[in-house]
Amino acid sequence: MNEADDILIDRLAVRAWPAMVVRETRGWLLRATPGVSRRRSNSAVPPEHGALDGLADVEAFYAERNQPALIQVSPGHRLRMLDGHLAARGFERVAPSLVMWTPLDRMAEGIHGAGKMTSWRVDLAQRDDEWTRTLQAVDGRVDDAGEMVMDRIPGRTVFARVADGGTVAGVGAGVVDGGWLGIFCMGTRPEYRRSGVGTAILDSLRVWALRKDVRHAWLQVEERNLHARALYEAHGFAVSHAYHYRQLPHA
Repeated sequence: MNEADDILIDRLAVRAWPAMVVRETRGWLLRATPGVSRRRSNSAVPPEHGALDGLADVEAFYAERNQPALIQVSPGHRLRMLDGHLAARGFERVAPSLVMWTPLDRMAEGIHGAGKMTSWRVDLAQRDDEWTRTLQAVDGRVDDAGEMVMDRIPGRTVFARVADGGTVAGVGAGVVDGGWLGIFCMGTRPEYRRSGVGTAILDSLRVWALRKDVRHAWLQVEERNLHARALYEAHGFAVSHAYHYRQLPHA
């Protein structure tokens, strides 16, 4: 991985989770999605250079919507000057996260080479109410507005689920764009964790992407989510770069 790949993945991430309201100003990409709590739907993406010039516009955009100004600092190592300025201004550092990636062949080695495959059957289809209810049960951040965001995802998208009788044990989603597989919405019900549900979903998404001539995968995970990180690392994912958000406390 190099810095060009870091930037490419960040661009794919913006495309893969489209905000309802998008405005561009002075190189900034301003995003807002009323009714959705996910940061990626309600944060500003700064330009690599000259970010300070548009900061007042960023704050005004979110003030108009009665939202706290939230800025995604990614890749974090390339935006140190902006990050330091925001910290001095009182913007709090929140949700430190990692972007992880892997070649799909290495992902296969991580799954099959260590004997991690399970007998769970994975269904790949479009999203329906049952899939959404399961994600909401394990994530708690999906509502009608969130569903509208998922309906607007560009690229080729598939929604995965593992069922155990009448219960959906876990879900995930894959988006193919720019020659990469983006993995989203991974979630397993607590009573099914550590039973191979996540592994089965990851492998099904990998096979689906290979059939579309994709050779690499990426995902985002919060630093504090040690269980998810361990799962992804065991399946061949490595850290590409780190990022976080800076949030101005809401008055």
